[in-house]
Amino acid sequence: MCAAESTFALYEHRAGTTTVIRLCGEIDIHAALVLGPRAEQLTGELPDVLVDLSAVTFLDVGGLRLLARMRDRAQDRGLELRFVRGTAQVMRVFRMTRQDSSYTFVDRLPPGQGEDEDRPPGLVTVP
Repeated sequence: MCAAESTFALYEHRAGTTTVIRLCGEIDIHAALVLGPRAEQLTGELPDVLVDLSAVTFLDVGGLRLLARMRDRAQDRGLELRFVRGTAQVMRVFRMTRQDSSYTFVDRLPPGQGEDEDRPPGLVTVP
């Protein structure tokens, strides 16, 4: 679920001891500036963080920098941070910058980590 009227969005929810962050749309320098403070705050609230990149349509160096800050913050706090793989285009950015081995990727959301249907996820977005 991503907001069609926005260029980018961040949805969040909790599943047990895991914070699930779903990034959507174009994660570029502008998105990183807007979404960054909340994304970095979420990287530290629970011991396990899962960032879903499957709905990201574009990723540039600014977006990659945001993900690196989240990764570094989690490592500094001794937290587990994993990323759900994005599209081939998004994953190409990781490979081209030789960052693919610096992240822990999973192919999809593990069972029980999807959105809670009883309450809407949190959303940070800019139209």
